[in-house]
Amino acid sequence: AGLWFARAGLGIARGQGTGGAWLGSIPQDRLTLSAGYRPSADWEIGARATIAAEQARVPATVAVAPGYELLDAYAAWAPDSGPLAGSEIRFGVDNIFDETYRIYPNGLSQPGRSVKITASFRF
Repeated sequence: AGLWFARAGLGIARGQGTGGAWLGSIPQDRLTLSAGYRPSADWEIGARATIAAEQARVPATVAVAPGYELLDAYAAWAPDSGPLAGSEIRFGVDNIFDETYRIYPNGLSQPGRSVKITASFRF
């Protein structure tokens, strides 16, 4: 893909019970867009936006789940040569704007902004 890359994903699920009522296990419609830049063979820098629609197709006894928008960013370094060849170090910030949201049908509030640093080594 060269220096720049982009990805997109769309998830749409529908389901009804035998009586025609909405099922309580169908997630929100969700669009994920990612884009990034590879300044060299060792580096990748990117961002991901997730947009979830309100889930109003729920059983009568279940509350409507609001939609949400998230933005994540990351950087990864994976050297091809030298003493760290075969390793990867990643740094990321998820939910940059500290959005309060719930993924339906879970119903639990998800973590706010989080910072992650990971390292993996192959030998």
